[in-house]
Amino acid sequence: MSPLPESDTPLARTPELERLLAGTRARLLRQVWAYGLGTALGAAALWLVFAFLADWGLRVPHALRVFHGLLLFALAALFLWRDLLRPLRALPDRTGLAVLFERAHPELAELFSSASQFQRAAPEGDPRLVEATIQAAEARAGTLGGARVVDPEAPRARFLLGSLGVLSLLALGLWHPLYARTFVER
Repeated sequence: MSPLPESDTPLARTPELERLLAGTRARLLRQVWAYGLGTALGAAALWLVFAFLADWGLRVPHALRVFHGLLLFALAALFLWRDLLRPLRALPDRTGLAVLFERAHPELAELFSSASQFQRAAPEGDPRLVEATIQAAEARAGTLGGARVVDPEAPRARFLLGSLGVLSLLALGLWHPLYARTFVER
């Protein structure tokens, strides 16, 4: 499981809510990695196919081959930055994760985010209401799972497509080793 940021204090009074939010963060983290790596691998595979076809069919000059190689690394770096590094830095804290649960479960009516905020700062207001909110959030957290909060389909599909692109290139290279070796040597 991925720990939440150090600057975000743990929810000591609601261990079940803490477990639920940490599990959701770990799930989001895996999805960001799958989406980002799948995108970068897919873009690199598509560019390699284009570079191979251009080299094989047109016999491009050496300078253009070097340009294609540089562009391959630039594309991979761009997609890694855009679809992996930026989203990793934008992962929500505990209160943001609580809001995600409240969007997926409107019946919570800000229960999780209130409990999270009450534990991070000294709450103002009636201490009995604060304690009742924290206890209600802990009780409700035990009945929920994170399946409705995050949708794994897009990251899974992106990673699968990127991986299939790379595996297809490897299979083609093994099927036609002479062409593959010539392409790599050039």
